[in-house]
Amino acid sequence: MKKRSVLSSVLMAAALAFTGLTVMATPAQASQAEAQRICGSGYQFLKYMGTEKSIGAYLFYNSANGNNCAVGMHQYTAVGVRTKTNVWIQRQSDLRKVIDEGSYAYYAGPVYLYARNTCVKYGAYIDYNGGETTGINYWYFCG
Repeated sequence: MKKRSVLSSVLMAAALAFTGLTVMATPAQASQAEAQRICGSGYQFLKYMGTEKSIGAYLFYNSANGNNCAVGMHQYTAVGVRTKTNVWIQRQSDLRKVIDEGSYAYYAGPVYLYARNTCVKYGAYIDYNGGETTGINYWYFCG
């Protein structure tokens, strides 16, 4: 996984803040672009779910190959903190679930799952400040 560009993004934002320039993108918007880059070309943004403190879960879909991609991004004060983090995606048709879990400082994933003509749900967890979970725990994005 390529965590270098996440660090570069964080350092760039810090440099801009230090020089007095304002960055117009919200943390969720900046992370969305990074999460989309992590998934790869052809993936279109579907949904973002995040906590107020530390984790954001992003879901993308590639209509060319029928795959969904999910990434769990550290946010706010959790960025750069190595801790247990996971991201998962599950399809309804056969309940297959793909998960990436490990000790990460910037993000978990990407995880990919073919889900054409079926529904999915997804989420992310971070063990930070007592643990936080986000995501959609009902079948969604059917198609």
